[in-house]
Amino acid sequence: NDPNGDETYNVTVNGKVMSKYHLKAETVHKLESLIYEEKTGLLLSAIADLPEYNTETRVIGVNKQVVDAIRKSANTRYSHGSDTFMLIQLCLGEYDDVTLKPIVYQHASGLCETAITLCRALLDICLHRKQLKTAKTTIELIGQLSGQTWKGSPKCLMQLPSIGKANSRTLARAGLNSITAIRNSEPSRLEVLLKRHSPFGTQ
Repeated sequence: NDPNGDETYNVTVNGKVMSKYHLKAETVHKLESLIYEEKTGLLLSAIADLPEYNTETRVIGVNKQVVDAIRKSANTRYSHGSDTFMLIQLCLGEYDDVTLKPIVYQHASGLCETAITLCRALLDICLHRKQLKTAKTTIELIGQLSGQTWKGSPKCLMQLPSIGKANSRTLARAGLNSITAIRNSEPSRLEVLLKRHSPFGTQ
């Protein structure tokens, strides 16, 4: 092969990614095919189908009925895709309408951790290939998976001190559904909405 050719270059990049993240060659090859995918839902769905995932999701407490309940929930952002994709979304959304055992959340959290690793590997490939739009989407996805909340979801507000589920919903109903929106809001408005006294809004 030409030492300056694309094929040799790709093998070098793929080899580094395989070694760095301890991934299968098949997984890295499929990651390479995702460098033009810029939509969050489609990207995460494709990542959930990668060979690094054990296709068997039926561990204790995780059966087809559980996955179907997640799929049919009004809180599931993307209802089409694999069982693994549904379980990853379980970590990112709120599921008050679905009764689930703690083991299900534990399993879903493990799937999220794997997704973060796969996203980081994809990011390395995108940066090498200068596919900056997909790199941006991937960076945002890593942040959402790490925080276990969709971007723009009221759940993301629960990362703030003293903001629980009820308060996050109150703020979201008032149009404050992101940390940036909270930061830019008047302290007095936050205190009124959450029925708190000064200096709560400035903390």
